[in-house]
Amino acid sequence: MSTSKAKRSRRDGADGDGAKRVKVISPSSSFVHHEPPINQPLALEYLCPITRELPVDPVMAEDGRIYERSAIEKHFITCQSSNLGVDSSVTRSSNDQQGESDSVPPPRHTTSPMSGGKIGTNLYEAVQARNTIHFLISSNTISSELIENWKRNKDVHEAIKGASLGDTSAMMDLASWHYYGCRGLSKNIAKSMEWYKKAANSDNTTAMVALSKHFLLVKDGLHFNQASGIYYLTEAANKGDASAALLLGTSFLRGENGVSKDFMLARKWLKHAAEGANDAPSGVAMLAKFLLARLSNTS
Repeated sequence: MSTSKAKRSRRDGADGDGAKRVKVISPSSSFVHHEPPINQPLALEYLCPITRELPVDPVMAEDGRIYERSAIEKHFITCQSSNLGVDSSVTRSSNDQQGESDSVPPPRHTTSPMSGGKIGTNLYEAVQARNTIHFLISSNTISSELIENWKRNKDVHEAIKGASLGDTSAMMDLASWHYYGCRGLSKNIAKSMEWYKKAANSDNTTAMVALSKHFLLVKDGLHFNQASGIYYLTEAANKGDASAALLLGTSFLRGENGVSKDFMLARKWLKHAAEGANDAPSGVAMLAKFLLARLSNTS
């Protein structure tokens, strides 16, 4: 075979002896058909019609459907609120007609999210659905997206439950998730502040420091409040929080965050951060000692 013919054969996909090469498609090719997880169809039957996710706390409503408890309860509240605007003259009671009352509110109707028909607000524990969903999650035979979303929602569900029982670490988690808009929760600074305040009221010094930083640093006109920031810093420092004591000390040292320069108070809180605070982090203690040394040289 001449050189020109050999080159042409290679361009046409042939080997040197003229045999046609076969192109092999790799398994990662888009032509490969991927079967859905074996139990995916079953999982889809248990999706909450409102959230379109597997329920963490499944309940059955009077329409016979399985819902996420919090989602269907919110739906009922929305239904009842929307009915407040119904013309009361259309649904007046017999007492109204007899002139005994002119201000009885109209009856409140709740509807099925699926059919739109009227249903009651009774909810029933869906034990079988709960067990099936747990099996689907643990067996890893459904899509990873459904599993990850369920686990994420479970974390939030357990945090809300723990927070309602006074668990400050759960309150802190909820505050952080609302602040950054993660774990499926929307970014909501007001809600975040609410959880931080609840944790702070339960003597959680980390929550106090978080609140103080928000009041002092977020200058949006709505939450900026230097007096509240210093208050929470003082509360945390008095309870032994080294970072709070350091922030207080630097505030008085520089005359920042709504307080005047006061070297005596600065020395008090910096010394507290360097020596007296409980389990002071090394970085906090070192900085406090450095500022104390500078303060001694200037006084």
